[in-house]
Amino acid sequence: MGVERSALVRIDLVRVLELLRTHITATLCQTVFHTVRTTERQRCWSLEALVQFWLAVIRRAPRALSQALYEILEGSEPLFPLVEATPEAFFQRCRDLRAAFFAEVFTRFTARLLGAVPARYARDLAPFTERFPAICVVDGSRLADIAHRLKLLWAERGVVLPGCLLAIYDVTHGLCRTLAFAADAAAPEHTRALAAVATLPAGALVLGDRLYCTGCYQPSKSVKIRTSCR
Repeated sequence: MGVERSALVRIDLVRVLELLRTHITATLCQTVFHTVRTTERQRCWSLEALVQFWLAVIRRAPRALSQALYEILEGSEPLFPLVEATPEAFFQRCRDLRAAFFAEVFTRFTARLLGAVPARYARDLAPFTERFPAICVVDGSRLADIAHRLKLLWAERGVVLPGCLLAIYDVTHGLCRTLAFAADAAAPEHTRALAAVATLPAGALVLGDRLYCTGCYQPSKSVKIRTSCR
C-alpha cells in the first residue's frame, strides 16, 4: 500500500510582509544609522534602502543581484526601493558599510516583534511557558563551508577564515531571538554562548547539544541551560 502524498502546503506571506513593514520603518533605520555611525554618511543607497532591498531579495529570490538592481532602475518591481544609482554603487556600498548597522536593525526589530506578537508556537509546551519566561535553543556554526560560495572570494588565493555565527531560537515565538557574529573563526563557541544567553530574560530555559554540557549557570541572571544527551 503506497504512502499518500501530503497535501501541498501554501504559506501566506502577506502577514509576514505586514509585520516587516510595521516594525522595520524608516524611523527605525534612521535611528539605527545615527546611533551606529562614526564617519559614515547617508548615500543614495541609504540604510533604509539597503534593508528594503535585501528583504525584497529574500522574498523574491532573483537569479542574480545584478538583475534585481537593473529592475530597480526600470521601476518594474514594487518591492524594491526607488534608488537612482548604478549597480556598481550598490556593491561598493555593501562592501564599505559595516555589518553593525544591519545587526542593530535586527536587534531592534526582534525586540519590537517580541513585544507585539504573542507566543503562538509549540503550544504543547504551554505548561513550561508558565514557569519560564522564554524557552530557547542555542547553537552555533562556523562559516568555512560557505566561504567558497562568495563571489567576492573567488579570486582570493589565500586561506580565508570567515568567522562564525551563534543563534538563539525562541521556540514559542518561532523566531531567531539573537544572532551573533564573531570575526574570529577560532572564538570558543561556549564563551560566545554565555554572552548571547546574557541577553535573555532572567529565568529563561535554554536548550543546547553536548557542546554545552559544561557548567553554564549564571546565578546573577538565573538563566539555566539544559543540554540534550544525543
